Amino acid sequence: MKAGTIVATLFRLCIVMALCGWLPAASVLDFPRLTFEPDVLTGIAITNPNSEDATVVLTAYGADGSVLAVREVVIPAGRQLSTVLRELFGSGAEPATVGWVQGFSMSSGLTGFFLILNSSGTEFDGADLPPRARRLAFNQVRVGGGFTTELNLANTGGEAAQVQLSLVGAGEEPILRELELPAMGAARLEVGEYFGQAEVPAGAFVLATSGEDLIGFELVRVEGGDVQGLNARNAAEFLNALYFPQVSVLGQFEARLGLVNHSSQAVIVQVTAHGPDGQLFVQEVRANPVAVSLAPGQSLNEDLVELFGFQGEEPLEGWLEVTSTSAAINGYLELRVPGTGAAANLTPVSQGSNRAVFSHLATSL
Repeated sequence: MKAGTIVATLFRLCIVMALCGWLPAASVLDFPRLTFEPDVLTGIAITNPNSEDATVVLTAYGADGSVLAVREVVIPAGRQLSTVLRELFGSGAEPATVGWVQGFSMSSGLTGFFLILNSSGTEFDGADLPPRARRLAFNQVRVGGGFTTELNLANTGGEAAQVQLSLVGAGEEPILRELELPAMGAARLEVGEYFGQAEVPAGAFVLATSGEDLIGFELVRVEGGDVQGLNARNAAEFLNALYFPQVSVLGQFEARLGLVNHSSQAVIVQVTAHGPDGQLFVQEVRANPVAVSLAPGQSLNEDLVELFGFQGEEPLEGWLEVTSTSAAINGYLELRVPGTGAAANLTPVSQGSNRAVFSHLATSL
């Protein structure tokens, strides 16, 4: 057995102990997409907010679960590691290599962020680290009309996983597929090709169910526009409140709200638009709040201007609150600047906190 594989196996044992609570002072960081394509880069950032240095072991896994490389880094107290994975692990792998990266540290409280970008500047998006779950929801899927959707899945468990994938919203019945993921293995799928669909409308989503913990990340691409990255969410995370801390409409901005009822019961959802001062938009809208009913398994994807009837030419900014009659929903907010092609997806939070760490900040003069 190679030395790198032995080290990775030992740290995998530590990771299991940490996730089971036997090593409470530890951090496990899952980065769901690794690429060695010459014109596509994956950048990562790991922040150490502690008062002591943190040692992090980063392991790169291939599609078959094999260890591609292992690297150890030290992040000083209060500092950040910011690097490109190809520089960290080298560029010896085949360009088409599919994989993911896991970090482990005995220091608690480390946070992470990753960014996908290419040399032409047509792809530039990222996310915080995704949740682990045995039932994941890729809440935004688009195919056709210039759109394609890429799904990235990784099996973080110690055993091979049989994954059932369901495409919902492309027809009257879900389209089912099955995929085997080796222990610590990964897969990258194009939704249109994988499910055999030339058109998948806005509002469709994919569910992935397995006996092992999975992580997921999707990239929604559109011809002539920016790529949109979005983490897969825990599909068992039935929420009755979603908060989107930033929304911009009118002027050069567009915003679409995506909601999915993942429960087995119908719900009524109330969507409320707040201004920066916390007050409700009143004069600028037709109605606020707005009520929407969602049947079991039903989704919504609607432009906020149409939903609220926003009026005027000047941009409006604020934040969005979504509540449900029962714990059932999840979703995303799609933000676009059509004039530039820029786009991004915003995932919601379900409750506030008294501490936040932004793992990466960048500016350009």
